[in-house]
Amino acid sequence: MNNITIVSFYCIIGFAFGAINNSIYKILSRLPAAEILAGRFFFATILVLPIILKNIKLLKTNNIKIHLAKGLTELIALSSYVIGFKIVPISNGTLITFIIPFWAIVFSKILLHEKVEYRRIISTSLIFIIILITLGVDKITLNTGIIVLLIGTIFSGLYDTLNRKCSTSENHLTSIFYFNLVIFSMSLPISIPTLISITYKELLLLIALGIGSNILHICLIKASSLSNASFVSTFRYLEFVYSVIIGIIVFNEKPSRNLYFASILILIIQIVMTIYENRNSNQQKSKI
Repeated sequence: MNNITIVSFYCIIGFAFGAINNSIYKILSRLPAAEILAGRFFFATILVLPIILKNIKLLKTNNIKIHLAKGLTELIALSSYVIGFKIVPISNGTLITFIIPFWAIVFSKILLHEKVEYRRIISTSLIFIIILITLGVDKITLNTGIIVLLIGTIFSGLYDTLNRKCSTSENHLTSIFYFNLVIFSMSLPISIPTLISITYKELLLLIALGIGSNILHICLIKASSLSNASFVSTFRYLEFVYSVIIGIIVFNEKPSRNLYFASILILIIQIVMTIYENRNSNQQKSKI
């Protein structure tokens, strides 16, 4: 398999767990946002710790500033989503998060000096327009939840770019460990004043968040190490498709025909885009 195929595989798996985690946030809405994040990254850190202790050399890093920046940007982004989805209907909130690939394109151009092809910009814009029409942007009113989610998308786009910068210069497990540890360390002091007791079911869901967080992060790191940030970020649109499926299975939602139609179109566009990237990659290799 070539790089583009592998990148696509990691993104498909990773963003599936991203959508699952978003659903768990919804189920855990009784808990304060800081407590959810502290719990998620506590268990995410604990799950990786035995591997780190077995090979202590993995603690060595030359990218501590990037780890701190990644942790801070993702903490702000995730806090925005946990808070925003408590206020905004899940369909409207999902729509807002699809601005992330635009920010990823902007930041990758500024910070990484990546060349973003016009076809990628067109496909990203086309998917976004499809979602706008499907969900009905005219039904969205500006409120605190929308503003908070918008802030979150900016930091998610920045995180995608920083992830690419770090993924090519360090062991993946080292990156995951410090990412989890930084967010847990930052979210713990914030969560203490608002801590409430949790049920056994909520504990299991927090553990599931930790597992999903690690799978998502390692998939994104591996994908980012093989491709540029703007291409990886376009796969975030698959979360829309996953959200429709999870809504049916978990929340017993009944999507309209428009949602099914939009999901199919998004899959087709993403497949076409991946095929193009694959062909372009093969052509570049043949020239070498």
